[in-house]
Amino acid sequence: MNPAALLALDQVRNDSLGSPLNNVSPFWIDVVALALLLGVAAHGEVSVLSSLGILLACVLMIWCALRSNAYYHFIIDTPKSRINSASQGFVELHGTCDLFGNRQTQGFLTGPPCVWHRYSIWSSAPVPFKTGASTLPFSLTDDSGSCVVDPRGAKIISSSRRTWIADGKRISSKYIRPGASVYILGELRTQRAESMQYKKGVEVSKLLSRWKKDRRWVVDEFDRNGDGKIDCGEWEVARERAEEISLRLHSERTADAADHVIGRPSNGMPFIIADRDPCVLGTFFRVLGLINVALAVACFAWFCLRLL
Repeated sequence: MNPAALLALDQVRNDSLGSPLNNVSPFWIDVVALALLLGVAAHGEVSVLSSLGILLACVLMIWCALRSNAYYHFIIDTPKSRINSASQGFVELHGTCDLFGNRQTQGFLTGPPCVWHRYSIWSSAPVPFKTGASTLPFSLTDDSGSCVVDPRGAKIISSSRRTWIADGKRISSKYIRPGASVYILGELRTQRAESMQYKKGVEVSKLLSRWKKDRRWVVDEFDRNGDGKIDCGEWEVARERAEEISLRLHSERTADAADHVIGRPSNGMPFIIADRDPCVLGTFFRVLGLINVALAVACFAWFCLRLL
């Protein structure tokens, strides 16, 4: 989806809701696994159901270990790219984030300005818990250029959080502030501006018209026989030069107008956005994977002991 279409998603207000279940984190699967183990421990009695609970927790932790290890290797092994020189496809980008388009502000309710947020609301209403996430695009800029970030479907890890009480509701928002240093692992797509079509005759005529206004330069540049005039053969040389220059100028303008968009990979590879250092992020997933391996072994040993 191009940037214009992404902006069209924002039709009413700055806050756009998304599913919090996109790209489920291994951490939350761990929570489910540990809850199963605590339930089995609290039950106390040996039964088929409790043994199956332990086995399920073991399977979940193995899945978490594999998922965490995959994240670790993708983060550590993917080389860093610059936006304007990055190849199309799966890339790793680092840069400074900011609001995209003409948007002056963006955030959730009275929360701080941000380029992305995820919120949760606790209240005494018939539906006591609500959650959602922003799906609006934002920009990423490095020393080579900028691109548009489509956060839909991303696993987003943010360092900033704010919690407040309003109208008897407890509201919590995790967010990425404008100007933050952001790490992104995803699929880069470049779309050229469709409206900038090359019209050879028009472009060449414009360039030749400008040259004719400076007759002295034209004579100095293209008068090969030194008679102070431009004959048909010399004018043909000038036209060929104008064609070459106009084509090069058009290519440069088209390159400048290219729309770089990074979003969710189409081949199922991970899509990660984080306002943290990638080395720290990789270490976190590495440790999380090792912890899950240890817990999975402990669960399996417990399962075997219950069968004795």
